[in-house]
Amino acid sequence: MLTAALTGNYFADNLKKRTAALKAVGFMLAEISIMIEYNSSDVYEIAEKLSSDSRFNILGFPRELNNLLKEKENDFSFAWNAAVKSCGHGFLTKDDTKFICSLGDNLGKSGVEGQLTNIRLKQKELDILISEAESSFAQKAKLYRSLGVLLGAFVSILLV
Repeated sequence: MLTAALTGNYFADNLKKRTAALKAVGFMLAEISIMIEYNSSDVYEIAEKLSSDSRFNILGFPRELNNLLKEKENDFSFAWNAAVKSCGHGFLTKDDTKFICSLGDNLGKSGVEGQLTNIRLKQKELDILISEAESSFAQKAKLYRSLGVLLGAFVSILLV
């Protein structure tokens, strides 16, 4: 019974982690925007700053990105995509991962205004993903927990 209940909690927690990770991506976009607009930071400075910021630990990939950029002379967007994919989170959907990968495609490839415009567009897309994640959590988390408990009770009855 305990295992079934834990399984329900596992899936409910994944929904919560997804929402938290997407919100962390939002904070990351805001931070990148500030670094570009006020510091004229290049992509290597951005990667280093993101990797040392604890707000992005749930994402995992900023540290991996910084490591990839330090180890080899990788193209930034290639390193970004490789870092995101190597830190495969079980709680992010394929669309979430695809979106996060797309964030690195245009960084450093245009002027300050072009990058800031792209970030603003990406923030709007992210807002939709966050809204979907919150809605999914609200609808499904209680269901997952209840099903876990009910499944555990059913198995207990079968064993008796």
